[in-house]
Amino acid sequence: MTSRIEMERLLNELYAARVSGQLNELCATFAVEARFRIAGVSNGKPIAIAASGIDQIRPWLAMLVKMFR
Repeated sequence: MTSRIEMERLLNELYAARVSGQLNELCATFAVEARFRIAGVSNGKPIAIAASGIDQIRPWLAMLVKMFR
């Protein structure tokens, strides 16, 4: 099990890489076989993103980095 300190460190790394636009560093925090999902609503319309593996995850992370500066 991951400790709270380890989880906070990971979240801080993810945040720092995202806000600084460092896509390679952001991708490096994910395991090669990671799964990435986002579910939400935008303007009353549901959105869902699902990707498996860093090759599918990378384009979504690139888009998120550009959209959420």
